Amino acid sequence: MCCHLQKCSDHQASLIPTFARTEPPKTQVTKSIIALMKYYNWKVFSVLAEEPWEAVAKSLVQEADGQNMTVKHERIVGRDYLSCCSTQKPCCHSGFWYKIIQETKNLTRSKCQISIRSW
Repeated sequence: MCCHLQKCSDHQASLIPTFARTEPPKTQVTKSIIALMKYYNWKVFSVLAEEPWEAVAKSLVQEADGQNMTVKHERIVGRDYLSCCSTQKPCCHSGFWYKIIQETKNLTRSKCQISIRSW
């Protein structure tokens, strides 16, 4: 049985008949997210991810493009929350995340202006 701490790509794992995976590959995570968004009829969205999840975020953007979905905003932020706070970086403060979420919301939502003219 293949057992080591590195992640195996889909191709490498399929070469080993006794390979057991405890964490799904990024392609499976992406397909699940796309299926969930299709279920709720979400066609326009933003991607906000931490660096350890960057590969999944990139895969999600590629898959969305192939499914006629629109990624309005993509942002990869810092490493992870714990390492951010242990080095006392600005990303440790709640205002940092609030600002990013507000920015993401504003860039993702559709804006429509309707003018009614009275005579």
